[in-house]
Amino acid sequence: MYKLLSYLLDMFIKLGYFITASKLPHFVSVTTYVTHGDKILIQNRSDDKGFCMPGGLTKAGERVEDAAKRELQEETGIITQDLDFLFYSQNEQKKPIMIVLVFHVKTYSGKIKDSWEGKVSWEKFDDIKGKMAFDQEKIIEKIWELSLKQ
Repeated sequence: MYKLLSYLLDMFIKLGYFITASKLPHFVSVTTYVTHGDKILIQNRSDDKGFCMPGGLTKAGERVEDAAKRELQEETGIITQDLDFLFYSQNEQKKPIMIVLVFHVKTYSGKIKDSWEGKVSWEKFDDIKGKMAFDQEKIIEKIWELSLKQ
């Protein structure tokens, strides 16, 4: 079901891009960096695109911090009120442009659980390197360059 929804969303965006002669606005999404010891909270996506950190698109009128908290809880069961904005990333070579706001989750509660979007687990970055979806690997490497690895 998720693969079908993901495919339909991709087609809808491409159709909109075609109809509007590539004038669609940038999309804004959020991603959350959560650690436990030397492991990162990762989701193995149901659409077979690979691993990614919890996150997703913001809703119309939604504060980006609230979007990050919502996506984290929806996808993993983890609850947080303690986020720090780290940086943004942009996929300049792809259309439509996706701006990803990256947040560090400092404290959290709850136990991880899978969602319809994928299986959630704590993984060492070296074990999933090369298997990441989208620009997630680049984002994690930038986080580490900023010395935020715990």
